[in-house]
Amino acid sequence: MMKIGIRKISQYAMALSLLVTAMPMAGQTCGYFKDCFSNVRGTVHDREDNTIQLEGAKVELLDADNQEHVVRTDEYGDYTIKNIRSGKATLTVKAKGYLKNQLELNIPDSGTKQVDVGMENREGGRVVSLKKWSQEATDHLLKLVKEQGYKNSKMMFVFWDETSNCAMPFVVTKFMTYMNQKMTVATDIRMVNRDEKISEAINSEIKTQRKNHSDFDKRTLVRLGKKYGANVVVYGKFEETKSAYDAFMTGFDVSKNISLPGFSETGRINRGDVSCQ
Repeated sequence: MMKIGIRKISQYAMALSLLVTAMPMAGQTCGYFKDCFSNVRGTVHDREDNTIQLEGAKVELLDADNQEHVVRTDEYGDYTIKNIRSGKATLTVKAKGYLKNQLELNIPDSGTKQVDVGMENREGGRVVSLKKWSQEATDHLLKLVKEQGYKNSKMMFVFWDETSNCAMPFVVTKFMTYMNQKMTVATDIRMVNRDEKISEAINSEIKTQRKNHSDFDKRTLVRLGKKYGANVVVYGKFEETKSAYDAFMTGFDVSKNISLPGFSETGRINRGDVSCQ
């Protein structure tokens, strides 16, 4: 019979002990011998109004292994990222017209983590109601016109949109309705667009510009103002986005051939306020 010394038995026992310790046990938490993965999902929305979901936002997640996962939000602003290693992760969201938002996350060992992300509009890009935008833009314009001393001034409005759909005339109509209401108070200011022939001429110019795939420039606007006897030409430009309507307005002093001092309105109009009905 082979004899094994006590010292040898002790060495075998230690080796066995180390082997057993190294082997993963059932129910062991995530670690060197067990990989754990889970999912992250959520909705990307405007921070000021979470009913405005942002379609096409880029969602990037850097996991604990420095692996990058990239997806884009769907038409409802929703996203899902699957099979993310548990541990610390960085989530970065980018959307047109909004500031980048970056979040530090702890990814669980299993299941799905809900992470909704509110995005902050860029400077001058807060989303407001159509009524509020119309009031603010009109009040600002009339205040500046009066301060600049345009006695009995005549104003011309030219509106251009990037999408040329039925929603833009709706926005313009609502704005001009409020503008007309204010004009009853500011009796020293008249709008040349009330003349049907002038309105038709401006619309014809808009169609020509769009046909030629061009935008209005300052020279064209001043020329129109001089042609139809306007002291001030106000130019409004609109662009439809997935979450809102971007609006920009500026004004020109026709006689001096300069921009109207201090007047430049930018805003984002809530899409829910705009209708094609």
